[in-house]
Amino acid sequence: MKKALLLVLGLLASCASQEQRIYAERMAAAKERISTADCGSKPVFHRSMAKTVFDTVLKDPDTARITYHDLQKGWVCAGIDDPGVFCWKMPVTVNAKNAFGGYTGAQTWDFWFDNTQMLAACDGDGRRIFTLPAGERVGAKAAAPTK
Repeated sequence: MKKALLLVLGLLASCASQEQRIYAERMAAAKERISTADCGSKPVFHRSMAKTVFDTVLKDPDTARITYHDLQKGWVCAGIDDPGVFCWKMPVTVNAKNAFGGYTGAQTWDFWFDNTQMLAACDGDGRRIFTLPAGERVGAKAAAPTK
């Protein structure tokens, strides 16, 4: 029984590493083209969309000290079956109080947008907290190479 469990865990680990390898290859290919990529029109309400995420996930959003950084060209992928899209990336530095009333320390979150939608968001630890599935994107620009 233990051997079967170890085999299953080993297979799951290899699947995860396979997916990470494929994502890393796609990311590398996209980085080569990112400076010339067509990301579409810059988003207009990107700050308010990011603020909505903070209002939802932070313990005490009213205490948040938020610094929005300039938009830059980016690329995001929703999963192994998604070729990814070129879009606009906005880093945001946030420092907010935790449940104990102390500030957590500044963390940089990343948000990806097209003209009208938030495509994905990662928290300060790099965990994906939101991803818009590829089939729900409206007017996404220039799929990245699938290599």
